[in-house]
Amino acid sequence: MTLTAESVERVWLMFLVRRRTNANGRVSRSMRRTGSEAGDKRILCNLTLVAGWIHYDLTMKKLILFLLLCAFFAQAQTVPPSYFGQHLLHLTRPTSSGVALTPWPTIGLGALRTWDMGVSWFNINTSSGVYYYTNLDAAINDAQVKGVDLIYTFGNTPTWASSNPTDLSCSEGLGACDSPSSNIYWQHFVTSIVTHVAGKIHYWEIWNEPNVGGFWRGTTTQMVTMASQAYAIIKSIDPSAVVLSPAATDDRGVLWMSDYLTAGGGAYMNVLAFHGYYLPTDTPEHITTRAAAYQNLLAAHSLSISMWDTEWSWGTSTNMSSTSDQANFLARTYLLQWPSGVQRAYWYGYDAGSCSGCWGDLWTTSGGLNDAGIAYQQVYNWMVGATMALGACTNSGTVYQCVLMRSGGYQGLAVWNTSGTSTFTVPTQYKQYRDLTGATTSVGGTVSIGKAPILLENTGLTPPMPPSNLFVNLR
Repeated sequence: MTLTAESVERVWLMFLVRRRTNANGRVSRSMRRTGSEAGDKRILCNLTLVAGWIHYDLTMKKLILFLLLCAFFAQAQTVPPSYFGQHLLHLTRPTSSGVALTPWPTIGLGALRTWDMGVSWFNINTSSGVYYYTNLDAAINDAQVKGVDLIYTFGNTPTWASSNPTDLSCSEGLGACDSPSSNIYWQHFVTSIVTHVAGKIHYWEIWNEPNVGGFWRGTTTQMVTMASQAYAIIKSIDPSAVVLSPAATDDRGVLWMSDYLTAGGGAYMNVLAFHGYYLPTDTPEHITTRAAAYQNLLAAHSLSISMWDTEWSWGTSTNMSSTSDQANFLARTYLLQWPSGVQRAYWYGYDAGSCSGCWGDLWTTSGGLNDAGIAYQQVYNWMVGATMALGACTNSGTVYQCVLMRSGGYQGLAVWNTSGTSTFTVPTQYKQYRDLTGATTSVGGTVSIGKAPILLENTGLTPPMPPSNLFVNLR
């Protein structure tokens, strides 16, 4: 029998069937998930390459092509709706001026974070042994109806439980940024809320922005202790729950997280959470540097876990007043985070309000979706269901390109120039492009690009859904 690429694939498929069935011949529940498929494809690539080298079944040109395809498919993942997370500040409570509750967004939304929804520790645990869950229950109900999962974010110590109840330096209220006077209060609250939701919330984030004094004035060691207590309680009540690390913010957050991991915090996290806010001197592309810094931290501490950006935007409109710049910032950062290893990115905030002190608003009661909100929906359409590998975005100077692929031969190429307008030579397979307003335009040999990404496509048809699995077969 000649060991060819095709014969290796047949053997491999038989192996997968055996691997994914139990002693009773049923598909193993643990193997129904697709998380192992990237590893499966890496092994398949290796086996087929061995066959090629031994029997000279593959030419050098095919080997090189095969290596490139293996590198892509082994690390590529389909972008899920949950990559596009949001904050809905007024979903369950009106604004301070009495404006009505925010209706559920019409834009794509795959996940929701509860911070600033009126459900923090001090909102719920109003006094010792007293818990008010009305707002949280409303948020859970809305999310369940829409099929959206929730992250609950711990934070904001109640004044009555604070170690410094008269502390005026806290951003959210007296003593809210200080450690509890007794960790018994903390343990009681964690137990109460995890028991109350009864598995309706699967993701738990230990604290909001502990590297910012307005949110945390305790020590890193105290935070690790609280995380260890919360982790044990959450897992005892819901063993399948996912616990996120405290989410530090901006570039200073990398240093804080390094100290947290050194203090032992890595033992109490299933996901590393961070906040992707930028500095006024940064461009959206800086997010790749931030993501790489966190990836390096995980590697240094031998942690193989996911990484989520649980809060980010351009900040206040005083940081970025141009609506076109806001739309460009959102689009470019979303395109770059996924191929940088960030598996979820929660925008802050959809209904923050249109004002100089409001953060990242995409929608208002008076105007509906703004330019950034429209761009958000377009990039959601571009990415969700597409396959993007780690490193799918590259740059040559100030020109950035991101590769998106789908089944049926669909190819997309998002491209922009961070420095402004330039002429881009379009590869011959691309026939049209989409812009951030949703408009489509036919292309020829060149196209004008600028700071706003466009999506070049090789077909005018609606992109098909990606395959559930994929094997490479060279002849």
